[in-house]
Amino acid sequence: MVSVESVSEQSIGVFIAILTILITGAQFFLSWLSGRRQRDAELTTWAHQVIESLAEIETACFPISSGTVYSPKECEILSYKASALVDKGRLFFPNVVDRKSGREDEGTRVKVLDQVLKACYAARYLAAEKPIDRQKLRAHIWAARKSFTILVQAEMGKSMRKSPRDQAGEHIPTDPGSWGEARRQLKLP
Repeated sequence: MVSVESVSEQSIGVFIAILTILITGAQFFLSWLSGRRQRDAELTTWAHQVIESLAEIETACFPISSGTVYSPKECEILSYKASALVDKGRLFFPNVVDRKSGREDEGTRVKVLDQVLKACYAARYLAAEKPIDRQKLRAHIWAARKSFTILVQAEMGKSMRKSPRDQAGEHIPTDPGSWGEARRQLKLP
């Protein structure tokens, strides 16, 4: 016959085993979540650097101000910084390898990095002082920056890119002369 004490000891043992499994599972989940947040934070830092680099290369292509001039040396610096950002991006976005193609290469670069590489090539072209429609080149880099932002947002955690509908902005005309009077008066000292 089984004693009441041995059944109680077994129940306590089972309870402790289940509790241990639950605690281990919770620790694993929290560790996974922390790693994901760490990746998102590092990805955000890298994305900020890329956006700034693309904006500067865009300006170097076709400055709005006649007083803004980028030398070939400055364009080459922009190029190598963009090149380094492509390689840093590979830490987040490795090449896609298609085993079915039969090719013996390192794979194909992902779209998000294509946008950065496009800016790198534009800066190299400017550094070499080759003739090109610089306004068209600026438009390409502007479009690459927009595509980059959309693609990198899709990779981030939802909490980092979620905006409530009621926070949607409005269309801002690109000509400040058409804005009318300011709603709030500026008071300068």
